[in-house]
Amino acid sequence: MKLNDYQLDAMEFAKYRNNDYPFLALSEEVGEVSGKLAKYVRKNECSLSTAIYDVNNGSCNNSKALRADLKKELGDVLWQLQACCAELGFSLEEVAELNLDKLSGRSERGTIVGEGDER
Repeated sequence: MKLNDYQLDAMEFAKYRNNDYPFLALSEEVGEVSGKLAKYVRKNECSLSTAIYDVNNGSCNNSKALRADLKKELGDVLWQLQACCAELGFSLEEVAELNLDKLSGRSERGTIVGEGDER
């Protein structure tokens, strides 16, 4: 599926009244992803790196459930992101292409790792 096709289809499910909603809800959805990982880390007394390893390799009993939950939550993040883009008149593909161009330029300049937007 192409990102713009997703965006067009996804906006059919937009049921909010104020255009500020997706911007606020994006943070909430990202928080849900982080929260699920944090609970896994706490319950399994492990690091985030270990949790991600477990999710990718099915290393613990509940890591398969976490993997499924994370996939759903990341879908919610994607939905909110596309709604933010739509509210600003951007297509997801436009934003994705701009991001890759920015990263490519940083790579060419040897500034992929560093701080600040303009590097």
